[in-house]
Amino acid sequence: MIQTAINHYACGQLEDAENLFRQILQSQPYHSQALYFMGLIALDKGVNDEACQLLYQATLSDRNNKDYQYTLAVALQENGKIDEATSIYEKIKDMPEAQNNLGNIYRMKGEVTKARNAFDKAIELNDKMIWAYVNKAILERQENNQKQAEELLQKALQIDSNFVQALYQLSVQNRLNKNFNKSLQYIEKSINLNKNIDFLWVEYGKVLTSLNRTEEALKAFENAINLNRFCADAYFEKALILENQNPDLAEQAYRDVLRIDTKNISAFNNLGALLYRQNRVMEALEMYRNVFIIKAEDTSAAFNLAIALEDMGDYEEAAGLYFKILGQKQLEQQIHIRLANMLPKWFETDVDSAKKYASGWIKNFPDNPLAIHTNNALNGICGDEDKDFSYTQSFYNAFAESYDEKMKQLNCQIPNLIAQKIKNQQFENVLDLGCGTGACGKFLKSQSSYLIGVDASENMIKIAKEKQLYNELYTQDIADYLTQNRPVFDLIISADVFCYINELNYIIKQIHKVLSENGCFIFTVEKSVEDDKIILQPNGRYQHGLNLIKQMFLDRICWSISTGRISTFVGKKLLLKA
Repeated sequence: MIQTAINHYACGQLEDAENLFRQILQSQPYHSQALYFMGLIALDKGVNDEACQLLYQATLSDRNNKDYQYTLAVALQENGKIDEATSIYEKIKDMPEAQNNLGNIYRMKGEVTKARNAFDKAIELNDKMIWAYVNKAILERQENNQKQAEELLQKALQIDSNFVQALYQLSVQNRLNKNFNKSLQYIEKSINLNKNIDFLWVEYGKVLTSLNRTEEALKAFENAINLNRFCADAYFEKALILENQNPDLAEQAYRDVLRIDTKNISAFNNLGALLYRQNRVMEALEMYRNVFIIKAEDTSAAFNLAIALEDMGDYEEAAGLYFKILGQKQLEQQIHIRLANMLPKWFETDVDSAKKYASGWIKNFPDNPLAIHTNNALNGICGDEDKDFSYTQSFYNAFAESYDEKMKQLNCQIPNLIAQKIKNQQFENVLDLGCGTGACGKFLKSQSSYLIGVDASENMIKIAKEKQLYNELYTQDIADYLTQNRPVFDLIISADVFCYINELNYIIKQIHKVLSENGCFIFTVEKSVEDDKIILQPNGRYQHGLNLIKQMFLDRICWSISTGRISTFVGKKLLLKA
C-alpha cells in the first residue's frame, strides 16, 4: 500500500495518494514514510502549518533520516520560522541542498560572508549543484560584483544549457546593466523552454519596456496575469506603463497589487503620487500614511507624506516629518529646499511657529545658505551677498525642471512686458543676465544678432541650452561675469533677478561699463514701500527703495519716472514704468 501511495504521489495523483497514506496512518499512526509524504502533500497545497506538524512527526519517527529533516526545514522556512529552519540546516550541513538554503537565508539577512561561504560549501559538496551557482550569482549582483555574477550564471549553463532559472537571471543581469538586446535573447530562450511561468513573462515585459516596446510589454504582463491572477509584479509593471497612457487604468492596476499584497510599499507610494498629480490630495495622504504605518522608517514615504501635508496647510506635521528625515541624514538637499519653500508660507498664518522652526533649522545647520537666508527673511534681516548667491543658486537648481511650468501657472508677465518695451527693435549684441531657462530668450533671439545668457544655476542653463536660443551660455555669478568679461552690449536685460540681490550698486556700475553709448538696460525690481530702504521679505525676495535705485544713476542720467517694477535705462535716460 505504501508503494502504491508513493507511485500515486509521483504521478501527481495527490488525492489518491493522500487517501492511501491516511489509511496507513489509521493503523500505524507513527509510520514515518506516510507522515513524510502527507507533509509533502500539505506543502504542495500551501498548508504550511499542517506540513510542519506532519514533517516534525516524521522526523521523530525516524530521527536519522536527513531527507525528512531537510524537508521539515524547508517547510519551516516557507512558514517564516527562519531561526528554526536554520538550526535544522546546520545539523545536516553536509547536504549541499541544506548549504544552498542556508546561503539564501543568510543572503536575505544581509550576512554576506556567511551566505557566500554556504554557497561555496554547497558547490564543494556537489559541483553540479546548479542552484548554488544561481543563488550565489544573485548575491554577487546585490553586492555589485557584476563580473562574478555573470561568470557564475555561465557556469550554471555549462551544467545545463536549458536551465530556465539561469537564463532568467542572465536576462535580469543584462537588463540591469542596460544590455537590453542581450537580455532579450536570454528571456526569449527561457520563455521558449517554458511558456507557463508567470515571472518569465514579467521579466520579458520589463525588457520590452526598456526597449520602448510598450505595447508588447503590456501584452507580456497580461500573459503573466493570465497564468497567475495573483502576480502582483505584473500588475505593478503594467501600472508603471499606464501612468502616462491611462491614469485610470494605472490606478486600477496599483489597486490590484494592493489587493494581492496589502503591504506593498512601492504600490502605495506610486499610487499616492498618481493621486497627488490628479490633485486628489486627501486620497494621496491615505496612501502615504499606509506606507508610514507599514514602515515608519521609509524615507520616501515620509517625504511624500510631508509634501502632501504641506499642500493641505498642515505645516507643523509636515515640518516634523522634514526634520525627522534630516535627523536620519537622508534627502538633505531636497528637505532644505522644501523648508525654504514652506516656512515663508507658514509665516503668513503663524509667524511665531515659522520663526521657531527656522531658528531650529539654522541651529542644526548653521552653514546652510537656505537656512541662513530663510531665517533672515522671516526676521527681516538683510543678509550677506555671498550667502544670498548660494541661496539663489541652490533654490533654482532644485526648481529648474519645474520652473517653466510654474511660471505658466503664476501667469508671469515679466517677459511679455520686456518684449513690449523693445518691440520692433533690432540689436547687435544682447546680454541676458540671469537668463534662467530662457524665458526672455524666446523673443530676444529674433531681435538680436548675437545673444549671450548668464545664470548662476547649472540646471537652469542646461534647460536653456536644450532650447537652442543663445549663441553662448555661461553658468556664473552675474557680477563675476560682468567683471571678467568686457564685450560691449547695446541691450542688457535682467528679468526678475535683482529681487535676490541685496546691494545693487556694484552690479549697476559693472553694467554701465559694458553698455554701449546708446545702449539699453532693462531690469525689474520689486519696489519697497519705503523709498530709502532695502527690505528682505519673508518670501526671501528683496524689495528696493526707489530713491536707492535713483542714486545708482546720479550724474549719469536724466529721469522720467513712474512707479512700477519694470525699469529701463536707455543711454542717458532711466524710465520706470508700470
